[in-house]
Amino acid sequence: AEGEGEGEEKKDGGVLFYVNRSGFPIESLTWERMWTHVATAHPEGQEMVDRIRNAAYLPKHSVPSLPNFRPSMSVPDWLLAVQNYMKTLQYNHTGTQFFEVKKSRPLCG
Repeated sequence: AEGEGEGEEKKDGGVLFYVNRSGFPIESLTWERMWTHVATAHPEGQEMVDRIRNAAYLPKHSVPSLPNFRPSMSVPDWLLAVQNYMKTLQYNHTGTQFFEVKKSRPLCG
């Protein structure tokens, strides 16, 4: 059996991802696991983690503005607005799944 919060599969002897089962706010153990994962997975490793964690100032990342939907929009225009918005989002892998996904449960209901 795997330890609390570990992913279901392993890759190269390590955990693919952890699952945060404690909810929010995130516990310090979960934060430390995320930083350890980043130090292992990121090309700059622990140096990059130390730079971020010891920084006196970190610039804010830009947040894309939400699309402006109007009731008169056609479905293709609405989908294009959603797709353009999604293209502006960036991937931010933390190595932690923030909520548990049970494969045996339905998507809704």
